[in-house]
Formats: sequence, structure tokens, C-alpha cells
Amino acid sequence: MPSDGSARQITEGLLVELTGREPGTRYPAAARLGADLGLDSLRLLFLLTRIHEETGAPPPGAAGGAMPRTAGDVEQLVARCLAAAGREPAMAADPAGASEPALEDRLAALVHELAGGRLPEPVDASTPLASLGLDSRTLVALYALVEQRFGVEFDLDTPSSCFVSIAGMADHLRSAPATAAGTLRGEA
Repeated sequence: MPSDGSARQITEGLLVELTGREPGTRYPAAARLGADLGLDSLRLLFLLTRIHEETGAPPPGAAGGAMPRTAGDVEQLVARCLAAAGREPAMAADPAGASEPALEDRLAALVHELAGGRLPEPVDASTPLASLGLDSRTLVALYALVEQRFGVEFDLDTPSSCFVSIAGMADHLRSAPATAAGTLRGEA
């Protein structure tokens, strides 16, 4: 595989290599590495090694950071590694920066909406949701509303940290596949 390709080309080449699929296969950003592409933990570690070999920069996941969960995550990781190696500008992987507080604020507004005004203003984003006095039906309604409004899907691969606090949910949404990126920026 040519090491001078774009993040997308490198990602697709690596995924073809690891899945054994036909060259030229396109992988949707939302494709989950484990459930959809069949990559086990050993192949994920090999993927990190191959990203390093292709980009010339060690992936952050190799140092205990978050492991990629989707094809979109892999592409973002490759783009960051290319940028770190000075080979390509970093992708706009998420709406971080100026919009970070806005995401927590939007999630807090949903929590307030579902709680029927029973919560203090403002709710600290790091406060555990369970300590807010919300019953299980309200929490399930929150997760369903977040899925609908932010274009994500919570499943068995969703890290438990997503369900602990507003901050945890915001972190998960920021790392969600590109399908939700427009919604996070408020384009929905």
C-alpha cells in the first residue's frame, strides 16, 4: 500500500488488509470494527502498528488512549498521525474547540426537559446522572432522545462511561462516527 496516500486511502487499504475483503472496498464511517468488520483485539493492535508504519507517527491509542471503534475513528486516527508526521493537515474530526461547551449545554437542556424542571440550574456536566434523582424510565428516555437528536445509536459496543454523566455522553458523541458530526454542530 502506498504510504503517501490520503487518510481515506490509507484507512481503506488497512481495513482491506485486515478484513481480507476485495481491494477498493469502501467502508462506511459508521462500520464498527468488531461487530461489522469482525476485527478482534489482536487485529486492532495490529491495526495500530500498521497505522504507525504507514504514517510514520505512533497512534495515540498505542499509549493507552481510546482505541478506534469504527472505520470513521480509524480514518480520524490516521489523519491525526499524518498531521503529527507533517504529511497532511488534520481532519476536522469533531466539533471540539469553541463548540465543546455547547454540546454539554445541549445535553443538560435535554436532561432538564426530561426531568420536568426538577433539577437545579445549572447541572454540572461531571455529576453522575444516577445522583440527579432520575428514575430508570427517564434515563432510558434520555438515551432514546439523544439517539434521535444526535443521530447516534447506543448498543453493546457503547462504552459504559457514556451513560455515567453528561460529560461522558458528550465525549462519546464527539468520538461518534461522522454520521453524527453535522448534528453535533447543530445542523440538524
